[in-house]
Order: sequence, then structure tokens, then C-alpha cells
Amino acid sequence: PSSAPAPTAAASPTPLALARAKNSDVVGWLSVPGTDIDDPVVQAADNEHYLRRTWEGKQDVWGSYFLDYECHASGCEALDRVSIIYGHSIGDDPDGKCFSQLKRYADPAFSAEHPYLNWQLADGDTLWQVFAAGEVPVTLNYLDPNPDDTACAQLLNALREAGGDGFEAVTVDGEDKLLILSTCTSDDAVRFVVAAKLL
Repeated sequence: PSSAPAPTAAASPTPLALARAKNSDVVGWLSVPGTDIDDPVVQAADNEHYLRRTWEGKQDVWGSYFLDYECHASGCEALDRVSIIYGHSIGDDPDGKCFSQLKRYADPAFSAEHPYLNWQLADGDTLWQVFAAGEVPVTLNYLDPNPDDTACAQLLNALREAGGDGFEAVTVDGEDKLLILSTCTSDDAVRFVVAAKLL
């Protein structure tokens, strides 16, 4: 008689699934190669809740990586034209904690070696190609998840102008979905952003 097939082991839950089981505010998992950024992304009903809370809800000056409260990220198809994720940094040290390390993209050699970001959503991984990284004035409106065509073109031009060297070969236009990682600098009038397009 033939023997029954051996049962297959159940797949281990992903870090995202484990994080979502602990906190339903977790909407994704962000990984930035070449940095220590490899953590959950949360979203609350406002942009204050996780400013000084970890994704597990504990008080912490470094807060969490959090998606703008107006954005949608239930899955890849739900993504807005522009998704904005915030994180803290202190000063301009690219070897500091959290989003401080995004400032490594100011180095063209680093940018060339690390052209992609990964943002895992509930329905799978999304891969993003960086097309700009640099300082922008706080007056630049990049916080609208669904800008009209004119505003989107203006945003892309501003990001390109601020974007530093090494991104010239990356094409991007108004049809692309964008991801902007935003953090502070030592100048209150300036933010450092990394902008990428969905592949």
C-alpha cells in the first residue's frame, strides 16, 4: 500500500505578520539596504500619535516610522499617487539612529550601490527605485497624497532639483507612484527626503 504524503511544515509568519498581530496600526515593513532601517511602519488617525511612541506603543523620543495619516496602504492597489513615511533623525550624522541614516544617500557612491527600497505591504512586497535624495525647504508641499497633474509635475521638478548626483539615469513621471521618506535636519527650515518610484 502507498504511504500517505508527509505533512509539509507551515510557513513561518513574516516579521510583518508578527508585527501586525501585535498592533493593528502596522501597515507595512520598510527595508532600506545599506542602513539599519528594517522595521514596521505604522499609521494612526493623525501624525502625532507615533511621533514619540514605538510601534509597540511605548514612549520613546525616537518614535516610529509612520505613514502620513491621509495615505492609504492596505495593499499595492490602494497606494496613493504619493506615499509619505516619516522618521526621526538628530543632527545631520548619516551614522545616527533611525532616519538619520537616510542622509547616506547624499553620497553618490552610496546611492549607486543602494538604488532600491523595499516596502512590504499586507498583500506583498513592493520595490521602489530611488530617483532623488537631498534637502528640501519645509515650504515644499510634498505632503499631498494625491496631487493633481500640475502639482505632481512641480513636485517632481523640485525633487529632481534637490536630488543630488547619481540619479540622472532614473526616469520618473506623473504616471509613477511615489514614495517619500522624510526626516528633519539641523536646520528647522529644511527637511531631508529620499524619493523613489514604484517598480
